[in-house]
Amino acid sequence: MKRFFLLNILFLIVLLFQMNNISAQEVQNIKSVNSQNVPKTQIPADKYFEVGEKFFNEKKYKDALKYYIAAIKIDKNYVLAWKKIGFCYYQLKNHDMAN
Repeated sequence: MKRFFLLNILFLIVLLFQMNNISAQEVQNIKSVNSQNVPKTQIPADKYFEVGEKFFNEKKYKDALKYYIAAIKIDKNYVLAWKKIGFCYYQLKNHDMAN
């Protein structure tokens, strides 16, 4: 249990350091979400995250990724969404983006 907790803390620290270094692929993913007519209403980031969770639990990682990215567009400090983006990339075997 302690090992799991420490690994999560380490993952969050690494993620926080990398949040400022968005790669070109992530920028392209964010642009693609924009081009998919994401509603411009004041939908909170949590709602996008919840939809992403449903897709993630169904193992539809590409669909989940779109909603997690939409969530961080609204709230760039949404650490859990950043974490799930990494998990999606890992599950999609895109290990470079998962880091």
